[in-house]
Amino acid sequence: MVVSASLAAQCRGLSRNAPCPCASGRRFKLCCGAPNVASLVSGQVETSKLAGLAAQQRFEFAEAVAHYEIALRHDPLDFDAAHMRAVALYQMGCMRESLEAFLEMLGAGLPMSAVAWHNLGLTVAQGVQLADDPALLEKTVAYQSWSAERREASPDFSPTVAVVVASYNHIRYIGAALESVLGQTRLPDELIVIDDGSSDGSADYIREVLRNAPFPTQVIARENRGAAATFNEAIALAKSDWIAPLNSDDRFAPERIERLIAACCRTGIDWGFGRVNVVDATGQPSDTAPDTLAHSLRGVANTGYMSPTTGIAFLLANPAISTGNIFFRKTLWQQVGGFRDWRYNHDWHFALQACLCSEPIRVAAALYDYRIHESNTISENNDAVKAECAAMRGQALAQIAAFDVAAGGNPFAPCPAVWRRAFYSIIGGIGCLELLPELALRSLAAELSEVPRLC
Repeated sequence: MVVSASLAAQCRGLSRNAPCPCASGRRFKLCCGAPNVASLVSGQVETSKLAGLAAQQRFEFAEAVAHYEIALRHDPLDFDAAHMRAVALYQMGCMRESLEAFLEMLGAGLPMSAVAWHNLGLTVAQGVQLADDPALLEKTVAYQSWSAERREASPDFSPTVAVVVASYNHIRYIGAALESVLGQTRLPDELIVIDDGSSDGSADYIREVLRNAPFPTQVIARENRGAAATFNEAIALAKSDWIAPLNSDDRFAPERIERLIAACCRTGIDWGFGRVNVVDATGQPSDTAPDTLAHSLRGVANTGYMSPTTGIAFLLANPAISTGNIFFRKTLWQQVGGFRDWRYNHDWHFALQACLCSEPIRVAAALYDYRIHESNTISENNDAVKAECAAMRGQALAQIAAFDVAAGGNPFAPCPAVWRRAFYSIIGGIGCLELLPELALRSLAAELSEVPRLC
């Protein structure tokens, strides 16, 4: 209720049982003299939150929880009180209760801040570490046995291989890319190059370079449609069993096709990739000092060695680095549905989908030269790259979270149906829980219901 200045003056010193000067006919204490309930509630909430924060700062977490619960009794939708209560429970080591508190926030429709999502991720990761899950250990041992068996196997057939090149305004680099194909220790069975609307004369130059190629070639020049569409078109034209993409500004190591045939062409193996060398515009090894792009890419590539499985590594990042560093059966490309039209992340999205179908092989040798130069797509607007990455991951994670391994596919697929709590621990640890659908978060709560209560 808003009280005018003149009425406020009349109310000063007035007995609470006196008639209210506003002429309502009610006593003053029940009318203009009544306390502002909203203000009182707000004050009590703030007082309790401040007391809770002070208790947290003294490391008295149980007391902090009690203060936050008082605040929530007054205002169940107070985000700060709910969030800090969940954090205090985490600090006490009560991971299950902390997770339940976060899920209550989601269920109440409270808008989650970036900090809240981060703290929820920590809770999930820590909760999984505290869980004793023999099934997870058994799955890890099974993967290690599978990997060892594949390393000891021998190729059992002679596949055909198509190199497909998406070329766009790289006349400065396309010659080296094509020469690296012509110089393979195991030549491809065909080469298909599509010039994606270049304006630098690339198409004629490509035809000249390939004029005397010792294997069938196709060179197609058309309007610009983007890298994903261009690779899909070239792969669709290929007659070979296996596909080796190549970006027009990169190049193959001489033994790339030979090494990947030896590594991948075995029963049950549909795709793989090797390490990359990062080179500069001149083709020389790039500077890998801290804070350089080459240094960052080396860290991304190393996720393939630091993860329980190669497939799981793709949840963290894209250890293959580039479309040109993957080698796959054409039937896998058909099963996945080809490359989606992501400008920056079509290769990573393809890999995440491929992981559901078949576990990849990682070759320790550096078989691909990834070139950094002034017109790399990766060097474009950073905000746009981040926004697309989040959108791509959200789409991929929704598919991964719903994947039913019992229906067929990769028995080691990086999904909750296979890795259970560990999957959520990984997603929480990289700060991507908010990208999971709500149903997946509810499944997480069910998984962690088995975690022992510690408080």
